[in-house]
Amino acid sequence: MLGLKIVDIILVTAAVLGGSVTNLDYGYYPDTAVVTNVDYENDIVEVTGFNGNCWAFEGVEDWYEGDLCSIIFCDMGTEVVTDDIIIETKYSGWVDDDTLRVLQSGGF
Repeated sequence: MLGLKIVDIILVTAAVLGGSVTNLDYGYYPDTAVVTNVDYENDIVEVTGFNGNCWAFEGVEDWYEGDLCSIIFCDMGTEVVTDDIIIETKYSGWVDDDTLRVLQSGGF
């Protein structure tokens, strides 16, 4: 995984969530990250946020290194970020090669 310090790899499935996340105590928030690795063999996309947090999700589809990814997270009703889960991802653009290299090296 390119030596990234992954805060948590969270793969959301209906089985884990029991069908959906609807608890009223849960909060939802958006974030933006950059795709830093696409593992086609294992169908995993790794992203790094501009706050330094790293996440991963299933479904390589049309993702490429350098793509911007808008993410909706569920905070699972806690204050810590490591148990947050990805609810939805959307393509939202791309970054230049210099920015991508900084993110892949753990910069920012």
